[in-house]
Amino acid sequence: MKYHDIDVCVVTETHLKLDQPDAVVNIADFDIYRRDRNCSGLDMRNKGGVAVYVKKNLSLVDVYLSRLYEVTLCLPTGHRFLVCGIYHPPKHSYAENDLVNYLIDFTDNVLDAHPQTVIVLGGDLNQMDMDQL
Repeated sequence: MKYHDIDVCVVTETHLKLDQPDAVVNIADFDIYRRDRNCSGLDMRNKGGVAVYVKKNLSLVDVYLSRLYEVTLCLPTGHRFLVCGIYHPPKHSYAENDLVNYLIDFTDNVLDAHPQTVIVLGGDLNQMDMDQL
C-alpha cells in the first residue's frame, strides 16, 4: 500500500474474530476499522468479515459499523467522500434487498447533508444485484 501511495484499502473475508486484537493485522501508518462477522452475536459462521484501512494522516468525521451486515462506512473530513467496505457472503442470512436498502438509505442521508460527496463502494458482493444501487 505504501509503494502505490494508497490512502484507503477495503479488505473482505478478513476471517478475524472479536478476540483477535487489531495489532495482529496492523499496517504501519494506517488505522483499521473492522466489522468482524460475529460482532453482534447474530452470525456464528466462520470466515467473513470486512475491514477498511485508512491512512493515519486522514482524519475521519465518523465510522459506522453495521450491526446487521458486514459493512464498515468511513467519512473522512475535508475530502467529501464516503468509503463503504462491504462483504455480502454467498450464503447470507438476510434478504438481499434489505442490505441494498440499508446502503441506499445510508448514502442518501450522507448526500442530503453533503451533496458533493463521492461514494466509493468496495468489497465482495458475490453476485448481488447492483441495478438498484
